[in-house]
Amino acid sequence: MRLSGISEKLGIFSAKHRSWSAFDRVACLAERGKDYFCNVRLPEIERASPAVFYGLGRKRSHLASAEMVRREVGASSATMRPNVFSIFLIVVSLCSLAFASDWKGEVNGRWGFALTYPASLIAEPAPSDGAGRRYHSADNAVSLAVMGSHTHPEEFLENFWQKELSTRGETVTYKFKKDNYYVISGVNPNGYEFYHKVFFYSTYWLEFEITYPHAKHAVYDAWVERIARDFVPALPDNGQYDR
Repeated sequence: MRLSGISEKLGIFSAKHRSWSAFDRVACLAERGKDYFCNVRLPEIERASPAVFYGLGRKRSHLASAEMVRREVGASSATMRPNVFSIFLIVVSLCSLAFASDWKGEVNGRWGFALTYPASLIAEPAPSDGAGRRYHSADNAVSLAVMGSHTHPEEFLENFWQKELSTRGETVTYKFKKDNYYVISGVNPNGYEFYHKVFFYSTYWLEFEITYPHAKHAVYDAWVERIARDFVPALPDNGQYDR
């Protein structure tokens, strides 16, 4: 890749490629002391943050923000030979959970959606109707809820959208709507960030919402990004789901 007109050598793989097998291969190359070349510019990394990069002989990939990557590039430029940088792994404290590499997956048997969530979250008992599930952190600071329901004749996505915007009011800092889904996020009066996404279909609708302390958004924003990115609202249906 090129940075400011200089050829760079980076051990980094953008998360936008979404290939965990590639991440593993990159980590193995690092363990053998090899360099991995990629065609990802730093602005792309920032847009696709978190990014994955490696080093120090670790087999497991770790996640880092674009800011971390930039800091490493800056530090390396003063010590490495001209035109070539090596970015080493930033060892992220697991206790921070900001970029936890341990995630779990769950498929809802009633609606047929797939959720990926941090393994540190505690799954609460599923309701008897199989509509969804709630999850929370050990200190209850983070809450994740994923639910589904059948639609009623008078229900439309636009109704949901307008009602939620009206209810949340000035707490909303971001909103986005497409034909069959919308996202609304912001900070509530209690100082908690919320990210709410609703999917609407002809016979049913789904939603997931994650809340966490605004003061720790730098820690949990990466969670929101991956949960939203990896969520699959409708797995292929062979008639086994209640749709």
